[in-house]
Amino acid sequence: MYPTAPDNATGDDVSSFFSIGSSDGLESKESDRGEGVGPKATRPCFFGFPRPGGRGVGTRNFVLVVPVSSTCGAIARTIARRTRAEARRIGGRTLDGVIALEHTENGAGGPAGGGTGDTVEVGKGGARAPHNIEFVRRALAGFIVHPNAGAVLVLGADDESESLTSEGLKAWMVDKGYPLGHCTV
Repeated sequence: MYPTAPDNATGDDVSSFFSIGSSDGLESKESDRGEGVGPKATRPCFFGFPRPGGRGVGTRNFVLVVPVSSTCGAIARTIARRTRAEARRIGGRTLDGVIALEHTENGAGGPAGGGTGDTVEVGKGGARAPHNIEFVRRALAGFIVHPNAGAVLVLGADDESESLTSEGLKAWMVDKGYPLGHCTV
């Protein structure tokens, strides 16, 4: 049975009623308790992968193969598939996998070049950009600098028929302030 305070107890009565008792059943006074032990002073921590360039700490360690347009999706998938076994052998338990981040946004414009066909003229070389080009750039940039990405390979055709190129994506990321100081092109 648990001790209960009397029904007519006030706040002060309750705290004195629930004082620490000794083994013989006699209650001890506040001055007899001694000094309390505070919480253990520790730094919060977890097992992670510190990333350079202000990207934080990742809890996973993936290698990403990122095509900047749909025209590079198949080669990204092939590279990821062919390198998985070797990457796991080299990376051991610290590598979580190799992933191709294929997407369907168009490269050469219109449905014939892949993507949705929802495009707008951008000029140079007849390239057409998807209406959601800013969303595509932000999504790809987010994957590239994500702390769980240990390494990233960006693929692009980089010709005038592409609406989004790897160089163009890099320039956009630099302009928007994404942390790229640790990257090589």
